[in-house]
Amino acid sequence: MRKLLLALLVVAVMAMPAFASVQNIKVSGSIDSAAVYRENFELGLNSSATRDEVQNLFLTITKVGIDADLTDNVAATVELINERAWGVDNATHGEVDVNLAYVTLREMLYSPLTVVIGRQKIVWGNALIIGANYTIDSAVTAMARDLSQQAGFDAIKIVLDYNPLTIQGIFSRITDTQTGLHADEKSDVNLYGINATYEIGDDMDSVVEAYVIKQVDHTTDDSDGDEILVKGIRGSMNPIEGLNLQAEVALQTGTFVSAANTHATRKAKAVQLMSNYKIPALEDYNPVVAYTFSYFSGDENSTVTASDYTAWNSMYNNDNAGKIYDALFDESNLII
Repeated sequence: MRKLLLALLVVAVMAMPAFASVQNIKVSGSIDSAAVYRENFELGLNSSATRDEVQNLFLTITKVGIDADLTDNVAATVELINERAWGVDNATHGEVDVNLAYVTLREMLYSPLTVVIGRQKIVWGNALIIGANYTIDSAVTAMARDLSQQAGFDAIKIVLDYNPLTIQGIFSRITDTQTGLHADEKSDVNLYGINATYEIGDDMDSVVEAYVIKQVDHTTDDSDGDEILVKGIRGSMNPIEGLNLQAEVALQTGTFVSAANTHATRKAKAVQLMSNYKIPALEDYNPVVAYTFSYFSGDENSTVTASDYTAWNSMYNNDNAGKIYDALFDESNLII
């Protein structure tokens, strides 16, 4: 009995610092259910389809999250998720995945610096380039990728807040094909980026954002790897009450690789214009009239030669999430 009491006392003493170091805990969650019916959803683009195709399913997405303030400047977030279709085998669709898991370190080294490490959401601007990482495995992804809520990046994010200027830098490991000891040093997909946002502070709440993003894909058969370099700028303003206008332009350069020693020079571009108007006279109902124009360049020559490759790579966009055309088409060779 004495040994048992002593053991309990030791456990309690060890647990006390852990509980004492947590200032606040917030538990959140959601359960979303949907019925999905799609008929000929590929619009005849699938040449292998010999008859009408129908998709009919019910699905439920369950999320449970915990946000904990460990100290004044240290916080942790964990969110678990289950995405499954009704009536399927739990062995393949019943797993619980880690949707988010990151630590936030505020005022690290000095006050303007914040560091976020782990699986996290990263959204730049209107998510034209970076908004969602759909490379994460999910049961719903195999059935209806556009309905999946798993979109986090395994990344390190650095934020420098020099109000009204905010600078972000990111490194993300998108794909890791070799986690053990191996001879091939270059076998991963890595994403790098830097973003600067400046709030001008005028009467129109004008904001200017510029970014440089680079992705290096060494999973190809070519030793040099497939590289995408994106440079872009976005502007936003509210010229009159209720009206928001935005414009964004981005250019892609780099090297396109389709097979070993088969290269082309990337020269692609994207343009997006947006307007949103909230009608002041009906503010109790919060109606919004919105228009978006998007252009993504394509490539006339589908085979890679020594010529330029002008097809836009949609990368990790999430600007048209929930739209049917976003589920049907990649944002390349497209005008919306």
